[in-house]
Amino acid sequence: MFGFAKSFVAAVSFIAIAAQPAFAENRIAPSDNTAQIDITHVDLKSDRDWNRVADAIHAKAADICERTVGASDQRAADVDACTQTSYENAVQQMRDIYARRVAAASQTRLARS
Repeated sequence: MFGFAKSFVAAVSFIAIAAQPAFAENRIAPSDNTAQIDITHVDLKSDRDWNRVADAIHAKAADICERTVGASDQRAADVDACTQTSYENAVQQMRDIYARRVAAASQTRLARS
């Protein structure tokens, strides 16, 4: 159970989303427990693009959790919980990036007027 708790805590930060170069602080160095999805040229206002990235996030989260969650009686449930937590964390990161993009675009408009 302790092994799962350690894996579960680490799962929260498994997914890293690459943002525009202006948001370089959002980049996390790749390792076995991270995945990077480049959303530099993705229109996050588009439902289709958002869902495409969300599907990619879920697939990468599931892959990482499958590799990192240790053997136990509850392994399937542990992998599912790890995947869901990782997915939710990554989607929140994506929302934060979208909010910063909107704020940056707004500041650019104000500077031009």
